[in-house]
Amino acid sequence: MNMLKREHTALLLIACFIFFTMALPIGILNAAWTYIQVSYGVSLDSLGVLLFAGTCGALIGTFFSGRLIGRFGMGRYLSTGSVVMVLGLFGYTIAPSWIALIATAFLTTLGFSVFNAGLNTFVSSNYSTGQLNWLHAAYALGTTVGPTMATLIVEQANQSWHLSYAVVCVLMIGIAVVIFTTRDRWTLPTEDDTLNTIPGQAIKRANIWESLRLPAVLIGMTLFFVNSGVIAGTGQLSKTLLTARNIAGAGYWISLYWAFFFFGRVIMGFVASRLNNAMLLRTCMIGMGIGAGLLWQHSSDTLNLVGLALVGFSAAPIFPTLVAETRRNVSLAHRPNAIGFQLTASALGSSIIPGAMAWLAEHSSVDLIGALPVVGIAIVLALYEFSLRRREAHISSAPVKSVQ
Repeated sequence: MNMLKREHTALLLIACFIFFTMALPIGILNAAWTYIQVSYGVSLDSLGVLLFAGTCGALIGTFFSGRLIGRFGMGRYLSTGSVVMVLGLFGYTIAPSWIALIATAFLTTLGFSVFNAGLNTFVSSNYSTGQLNWLHAAYALGTTVGPTMATLIVEQANQSWHLSYAVVCVLMIGIAVVIFTTRDRWTLPTEDDTLNTIPGQAIKRANIWESLRLPAVLIGMTLFFVNSGVIAGTGQLSKTLLTARNIAGAGYWISLYWAFFFFGRVIMGFVASRLNNAMLLRTCMIGMGIGAGLLWQHSSDTLNLVGLALVGFSAAPIFPTLVAETRRNVSLAHRPNAIGFQLTASALGSSIIPGAMAWLAEHSSVDLIGALPVVGIAIVLALYEFSLRRREAHISSAPVKSVQ
């Protein structure tokens, strides 16, 4: 029993370290985009092109994740993702042109999306909501460390931004070795654990189109699209906003945003299982709105930074808690597909919404970077309330099952 418990804990720790490592490139881009833009002589809104290229890779890795996991098994699925991500990160260290960088973004995000879908499915099916928050806390730590690492390498050590990605590539090689040697231990439950099914019921995995016909899946995809877009847009473009407002150390303040994001998830890892998910999500969404409002108003430099920190802290538990809520919305037969679809929508939102924000700021006013998250957060809250009421209505109208 102790051996099984140690293995259970070890797999969670490995998953957390993978999430930390695969988040580093996201954090690096937050701080390094200014230098990347200069290196290749492209405009500010070219960020949307780079992010969209990555999204194309994410679509492949996440949309079909349920089918691929079912066919090849979680271990081989994750092993393949690690190899792809190593190749992509190596490309970042040597990309000689803007076109090459776009191709590299596609490959890196393809590997990233395999880990994202696979580990979210694995942890949400085998661990608690609090532990799922810890998984995402590791991701937040990576996005916190990434900008600081890039800033130190480029501004303090006077090295190329390529070196930041080379460091991550070395870490990912080590992860690939670990995943390959433990590939037989990454498995999913063989029985459904949802409350609305008969205990011990065998699972017949749903296909892609069966899952896509579920309204709960479609609503979840829309919610993840908008929520992830708002979070990514705030992280990607706040440096541009703070720089335009002549706030010193803007690159380090972006690290503050992700630091509060990280601490929010660490705290939720301890308390999430003791809280009502609906109240937690509502409170966090309202907190995001207040923080975004402070950032938008620009009453003072201090309130700008308080607002940025509040958005990061409030946003922290939303994504993992929504992933954990998937088990209440769909059965395990649909869960790998549903999580894959949600992450696909999340990747699309993380690309399209920041790109749209950058385009609007480029062609209108940089202050829109502060205003647009307020609108986005209001939409997120409205979508969640709609999904919650629909689920409650579905539960109240469902027939009671008897167990013989």
